[in-house]
Amino acid sequence: MQNDYEKFELAPEYAERINGLDTIRLAIVGKDPFPMGARAIPFVKDTWAALDDRSAGHHLFRSLLGMNVEQTYGTPQDAAHALLDGHLDGQRIVLLNASYSFLKGEKLSPQTHSALVSESLETNRPILAKTEYILLCGGAKRMMKWVMPLTDTAYAAPHPSLQSKNSLPAERRWEWNYWWEVGRLREWLQGPTKYY
Repeated sequence: MQNDYEKFELAPEYAERINGLDTIRLAIVGKDPFPMGARAIPFVKDTWAALDDRSAGHHLFRSLLGMNVEQTYGTPQDAAHALLDGHLDGQRIVLLNASYSFLKGEKLSPQTHSALVSESLETNRPILAKTEYILLCGGAKRMMKWVMPLTDTAYAAPHPSLQSKNSLPAERRWEWNYWWEVGRLREWLQGPTKYY
């Protein structure tokens, strides 16, 4: 069954740089790779134009790096590496997926998908072990709970895509805004707290 899923491992250079770090302030964990235009760094596409306002990465990068992220960093990859290098107030931030295999939009099921998450945990476990905070986006929380216990330093957030925001009932859209409005995640990192 696992061979039926297209896989997007972390870019070797990106993974090597992460593994060379002693500590990480925040790991942002998505569910699985983008359905179109996925690259070997989660939440990243080749160009800012490809990472339009419907994309999760569009809102993630603005929440961390501000409205003018495209003018500051040439590509989304440059922005991801800048986060890794501590360009956000000296805080190192990594981008991961609960599964590096594209789950084809299937309904999440431990029977069908937990082996893929376990396989990805081989990459993620050493990274998460040296991470101060973990932000689990959308279905990532459920998926990670299949394979490891979560501590009180793991936070759940709606997925950063615009589709996720629009699928929330109107009275719950504040949850998406709490994490993904421009500059919000950068502000949250100044003193992480649960929002509920």
